[in-house]
Parts: sequence; C-alpha cells; structure tokens
Amino acid sequence: VKRVRAYIDSRGVYGRLSVRGNGAAKQLPLADFLVNLLVVPDPSVVLQLEDPLEEIVRVLCPDGLAMLAAKTVRALGDDPEELADSLRQDPRIEMAEVTEDGGSWLRIWKKRPPGMAEWTHFRYGPQGNAASPDALVGVPNSVRWIADSRAWPKKHFDHLFAAVSARGRLFCIFDESPAGFQVPRQLRLIARDAYNGILLWKRPLPAGLLGKEWNHGNRHDAWLVNKLVAVDEHVFVTDMGRVLRLDASTGEVVCTYEDIEPRQMVVAGGRLFVTGNDQETPLQCFDVATATRRWKYANHVEHFVWGTDRVFFVDLDGQSVCLDAETGRPEWRQDYSDVWKGVKRLKFRRVVSCNKDVLITSGQARSCALQGVSVSDGRHLWSFEYTDPYHNFFNSAKNAFILDGLIWVNRQNSGNVPNDTSWVAL
Repeated sequence: VKRVRAYIDSRGVYGRLSVRGNGAAKQLPLADFLVNLLVVPDPSVVLQLEDPLEEIVRVLCPDGLAMLAAKTVRALGDDPEELADSLRQDPRIEMAEVTEDGGSWLRIWKKRPPGMAEWTHFRYGPQGNAASPDALVGVPNSVRWIADSRAWPKKHFDHLFAAVSARGRLFCIFDESPAGFQVPRQLRLIARDAYNGILLWKRPLPAGLLGKEWNHGNRHDAWLVNKLVAVDEHVFVTDMGRVLRLDASTGEVVCTYEDIEPRQMVVAGGRLFVTGNDQETPLQCFDVATATRRWKYANHVEHFVWGTDRVFFVDLDGQSVCLDAETGRPEWRQDYSDVWKGVKRLKFRRVVSCNKDVLITSGQARSCALQGVSVSDGRHLWSFEYTDPYHNFFNSAKNAFILDGLIWVNRQNSGNVPNDTSWVAL
C-alpha cells in the first residue's frame, strides 16, 4: 500500500486517487457522495466492513461507478448475476450489470437522488428566486472538500466573482492573482466536480470583464454574477464583446454569440436572453443551438426574469412589462402610479423574482417598497413598504423569496421595532 501511495503521489494525482489496505475499520473513511469510481478487486478490502454493499453505495457520488470483482461478490455470500438483479430494484441504483471485460466484474452505477437540485443562475434559476427546492441540503457542520487551499489569496473575499452548478459540476469565475492592490487580475473560469472538488478544467478570461470602475473595495454592476450560467451540458460566459457557450465537460468552445456585451444573461427554454451593459443595447433573444437572434426589444432593459415562457422587466419609465419569450411581442404593460399615488416620487425600478402566478417588483422613493402583480395580466395583488430610509431597492431584492406558495420578506427595520430582522410571510 505504501508503494502504491508513493507512486500515486509521484504522478501528482494523490487526492484524485486513494488506496486503502486491509484493516479493521467498520466503515470506509470517505464522506457520503464523494467517489466517482470505486474499484474492489479483492474481498479482503471490504470483508471487515459492517455492511460492505451499503458502504459502497454510500460513498459513491451520483452517476458514480463501483466495480466489484466477481470473487469479491462471492466472498460476500452473493451470486454476481443475482445481486445485479436485486440492485436493479434498488431506487438508489441507476444500473447494475455483470461484465466479462477484463475479467468478471459487477458494475454498479448510482442514481442521482430525488430532491437534489442545481443552481444554474446567480439567483438559483431564470425566475430570479434565490430559494432552492433542494431537499438534501442542510445546515453546514463539516468541511466536505478543500480545493487548492495553498493557492487561495489572503484576501479572498473579492476573488470569487460568480458560481453556478449543473449536472454535478461547479463552475466559478475566480481571480488567481496573489493578494495585493497593485497586482493585475488573473481571471479564470474554473470547473470542478461538485461532489469532491476535483479540477476538471480551467480557461483564462480577460481581466477587462470587471469593468473600468472596479477596484478591490467597491462592488457594483460590473460584477460577473449575472454573466455566468450553466444549464445541462453547457456553460455560458461573457468574453469581452461576445458570449461563449462551452462544453461543460471539457471547457471547449461550442458556439459563439457575437457583438454582445451582457449586463445579464438568462438561459431557459432553449433560448439565451441577454441585456447589454450600455443604454444603447436592447434586450435580445438567441436560439441556443444555432446562435441566431430570434428577436430584440426596442429599448434597453437593466434587469429581467423569465417565467412561464414569458420575460418580465421594469422599463426605464417604471412600468412593468411582460413579453412573450418565443416572439418578443408585448403581452401586457402596467403602470401602478394609481396604487402608490400617496407615496411621493415612488418609482419601481427592478423585477425581483416570479413564479407561475406572481411577479415581484421593487421600487424606491423616500424608502423602499415591494409589490406583487399577476403574471398573466399585471394586475396589482399586494404591497409591502419599508419605512427605513436607508433600505434601498437592491436590499429589498435580496430580502424577498418565494417558497412553498408564500412570499417571505425580511422586515429589516420596516416597522416600529428597532433592529427588527424577522421574516414575514405574505
């Protein structure tokens, strides 16, 4: 075992591969959902485990593969073919089969568990609602994996600019430059296995993506959070005047959408929706597969969300607008000045999120307000006003979530209670 470990270390792959010899442990020394490939050529490795098959399934990540030599299966008291038939009835198993390729082996593929969600956009999905339906995530209580910890700069809070996840992969825009205010940025798009942190690929990105106003202490809309999307086997990222569609497994460029400098990107329904950084660039829709432009809206849009095959945004006049996602034609436009006529200078400036029934928008005057409107016709449904003069519409956008049929809003100094940080369901 020591010789094998030394060899693996000499090849620079220690961590990706691990070797365990015969011992007295009752469990494998591995976390749940961690291993991509587990090979058990000899029964002595697993015979001492309390429940060998359960341990093997436990440590496999979704879509992971376990290979058990036929002699190992027999040593555990099972016939390989009968065990394969039994495993195919297990809801955790995607496939089990016996193969004679390179000897007799039982191969077991683990299924992606129900209730496991992805995080494809900055605020979870194209609807802009930063609340995941994932039923497996819980309160963090341990470190799962650490990737390249020695390379992390001392001041790393402003080196991670965007992160999304899809199909068991984690994609980040990260600055790999050393700490220091005068050091040029070294932006990288990095792909890792989401279950164990193994580096899959990385590609350089131009430092100019951060914008001219960027500095290490201030954060603004030049942030890249809305300029990285991962959907299925594709990754979409901005690249100085164009958008790239990359193969998620290799990082290779599959398609290029030219002459676009995006402020925000959304991918849904086989379409790429992009709004530009400058006032002259309109909201546009592209076919993902062919990169052809399907339609463009006449005016500039600062922020938008997608839901029920519609695109929603607040235009520069403060009116809420709904477009058909297929054609770009307006379905409705609403002005809510009559609803808020008692609040001076209130102007709605941003959509927050939506579901199949309700669109939430945010506005600001003396303080800030949220309102819910019908996605079908824009009809006003409810209102929520903050009284704190320092609470702006950006904060309200971060403090409103749709979950289990309710709208959860952080009160945050919205009433007469000082420092009130409680949540209210609408």
